[in-house]
Amino acid sequence: GFRAIAVRLNEAGIPSSRGKPSWDSSAVRAMLLNTKYVGDWTWNRRRWQKTPEVMLSEVERERARQTGRHPRRPTPRPADDLVPHHDKTLRIVTYDLWSAVQARFRGRSRTCQGSKGYQRTRSPIAGLLTCVCGGSVGIHRSASRGHVYTRLFCARHRTRGTTVCDNTTVMRMDTVATPLMAFVRDELLAPERLARTVDLVNEKLADLLRKTFPPASVATLKAEIAELQAEVTRLVDALTRGTAAYDTIAEALAEKDGRLKAARAELEALTRPTMTRIPKVTAADAKARLGRLYEDIQKLEPDRARAALKLIFDSIVVKPLHGAWKNGWRLEMTTRPWEVLLPRDAVVQIHGCGGRI
Repeated sequence: GFRAIAVRLNEAGIPSSRGKPSWDSSAVRAMLLNTKYVGDWTWNRRRWQKTPEVMLSEVERERARQTGRHPRRPTPRPADDLVPHHDKTLRIVTYDLWSAVQARFRGRSRTCQGSKGYQRTRSPIAGLLTCVCGGSVGIHRSASRGHVYTRLFCARHRTRGTTVCDNTTVMRMDTVATPLMAFVRDELLAPERLARTVDLVNEKLADLLRKTFPPASVATLKAEIAELQAEVTRLVDALTRGTAAYDTIAEALAEKDGRLKAARAELEALTRPTMTRIPKVTAADAKARLGRLYEDIQKLEPDRARAALKLIFDSIVVKPLHGAWKNGWRLEMTTRPWEVLLPRDAVVQIHGCGGRI
């Protein structure tokens, strides 16, 4: 098949058609279906249209919101819109050979219809893992004795062969997801991290309060209170000497006195100790909230849970473990730069592979 051809090309050290150091099965398939090799340069085969909103996942919607670019998908154009152009001088493959290859394709298509091997998985860790070779970690679903098993493997090894990546180990999805989520839970709820989280949150609350009520506001209020007190004193003196109409002075005095009381109350509120107005976060509060965060990640719709985990992990690199009796994976994780919640670099080793490829 395509993979066998790609593996042979890679073993022979032949660069790809685009100059890359290795081939994969999809590139081989694309070449075998490319009509340009028989001189068919038909244009206007498809058009790009915006993907309907209802068809977008949570991750795609968030990416579109951040980038301002709505996802587009190709759709084939009607036959009347095609612009055919056949040039025999551009043909580099005989038509008989081309027809034989297409006949093989038609024979393969019937066996591939209805395959469930590459249905979309419902796991929050899908798309988070990367093999040490730089390739993505693929997902395969298979049914056996009434059970559906989801397995993870290095896609680059599977499509390009051992010369490109020697990670032959296959892991079951639950074998990887369970210890990974347990690591998140244990690290989030570790006592020393809870203490650091509490200190950080209380510090941020104090900073927020200082930004909300800056010292400049206090100084302005004190100056206003001093000015109002001086005006009240002058009005009381004028009222005592009787130098102006009683009603006019009494009205102005009441207005100034009201403003003075309001300014004093506002100043008292600003200068009151911070934590009597905003309660401190305790270790019990942090533990409860972080515990709910872990539970929420597991309960979320997979796309949203995956987005939440991507806020925690910067990268998760998979390295194969080969032993005398057991094989497995070594997960080398790098978290986002907020080590208060999780260590910046961590390692989880998982044994008990789901087979080999």
